[in-house]
Amino acid sequence: MKKTVKILSIVLALVLVVGLFAACGGEDTPDEPVNDEPKVTLNTEDGGGMDLSGGEITEETKFKDDLTMAIGDFATANPLNPAFILAGCNGIVTMVWDSLLRRDADLVNQPCLATEVTTEDYITWHVKLREGVKWHDGGDFTAADVEFTFDYIMSTPGAVAQQKWGCIDHCDIKDDYTMDIVLKYPNVDFDTYMVEPLCSGIYSKAAVEADPENGMMIGTGPWKFVEAIPGNYLKLEANEEYWGEKVKAKTLTQKVVLEQSVITMMFLNGELDWCGVTVDELPNFEGVEGIEMVDYVTSNTLYLAFNLCNPLMSDINFRLAVAHAIDPEVCTQVCSQGYAQTHDSAAYWGGRTDYKNPNLPFWEQDLDKAKEYLAASAYNGETVQIMASIPGFTIPVAEVFQEQLEAIGMVVEVDQPDNASLTSRTLPGATEWHMMINSGPWNNLASSCELFFMKGMFANKANWENPRVQELLQKAAGTPNGPEREALYYEVQEICAEEIPFIGVNNGMAFSARWKGVGGMIYFADGYPDYAHVYRIIEE
Repeated sequence: MKKTVKILSIVLALVLVVGLFAACGGEDTPDEPVNDEPKVTLNTEDGGGMDLSGGEITEETKFKDDLTMAIGDFATANPLNPAFILAGCNGIVTMVWDSLLRRDADLVNQPCLATEVTTEDYITWHVKLREGVKWHDGGDFTAADVEFTFDYIMSTPGAVAQQKWGCIDHCDIKDDYTMDIVLKYPNVDFDTYMVEPLCSGIYSKAAVEADPENGMMIGTGPWKFVEAIPGNYLKLEANEEYWGEKVKAKTLTQKVVLEQSVITMMFLNGELDWCGVTVDELPNFEGVEGIEMVDYVTSNTLYLAFNLCNPLMSDINFRLAVAHAIDPEVCTQVCSQGYAQTHDSAAYWGGRTDYKNPNLPFWEQDLDKAKEYLAASAYNGETVQIMASIPGFTIPVAEVFQEQLEAIGMVVEVDQPDNASLTSRTLPGATEWHMMINSGPWNNLASSCELFFMKGMFANKANWENPRVQELLQKAAGTPNGPEREALYYEVQEICAEEIPFIGVNNGMAFSARWKGVGGMIYFADGYPDYAHVYRIIEE
């Protein structure tokens, strides 16, 4: 796989930490770009990942027993529920749960709980399961657990995994280790759904039925859940009975740390083995002996979403006014110090996502035209809000847009709810909120646009429900890769550019620091790292 990354310090390493890939210094202004020529070369060649090594491993190699990383906070004492978005700890999903398949660094699907997955028509998927796999509580893994997982998720309101498993019609179990998964319609990407971290974890039927609140904490992965204390830490221990490659450490502690400056201090003091790094913290890592760093442009595209359930936001003239008033390039310079790739399409699309339509250039900033559209809209001087919840990331972008929109006579307020409030206030059908700044989980598959464009999907924050788009997406799902599928996704983007439910801002760059000897992780452009076999070599 080709990789073109520019060295920041000693050696490159990669991490894609959701929410850390574009940071902003709060004192900068749109008139004073921080960094016209970023020191880091943007890597945009592919959507693959990078498998990091900590060094040569022999029979005599010694490993650190206890590893530590920093995470964002989580809401409950059982946060590792694979049916939901995991605030701050998504990177360890692949540690506790195995999926049916697992992706490697080249985005090739490899066997995991399933040893073979085949189909003749993209509707009926024949699955052979791995025998001899044990749950963390000692129970046997069987096809009944897979069927239970699908049923449980689809009956759980708000489960993120519904976005993937919703296409399943039923399961036909042949025996404990052989089954057919039958879909409602053809889906050529269904096998890839089996590897997506936030959607692919498999539950223990017996554990969940015995303990509905905590049973989902039982997995089959190489690490076992120990305990989680909100606001403090989450701890895992090695699964000594794992069916596959055993981990090299004994425990992994994820400490809840909300301030990036504190994460930097903890890392440089040796309290963390690796950590994500924001742009404004980069100078603190330069020249420090023993640190290995990397940069990478993410597929996740930062966006401005209009709530089309709100009467004013549903006015196309209002949306056109916004489109001609803003300049995302200023956000890239001010809020990312140039360490990002500004979105260049009038259609919202992933940074490394297949079938991007090259014929839809971004709107030129034209304040006179923006004012004309605003005058033709239903806007009547009322205050409009832009919601953003992440300091140093989405909030500064909202503040830049606030200034740009005020330049055309709009009254704008930046609303800063916490993550939980933002989620509850932007549920499908909510009418009160106006606009929001957020980022979405795009990957290399064009079908990942379904998260944003399909009716009822959790990432469809715009509440966009164009019937033609729904028809095109379902048809594209059953169409093999090629010119016909490309034409379908091109049309989806054309409609998106015309109706403007979202405006793409940029694809940020992720940064990470790790101490020499840390390896075994795989990082991907979609922001979901695989830490299942992370380790740290000890030099004696």
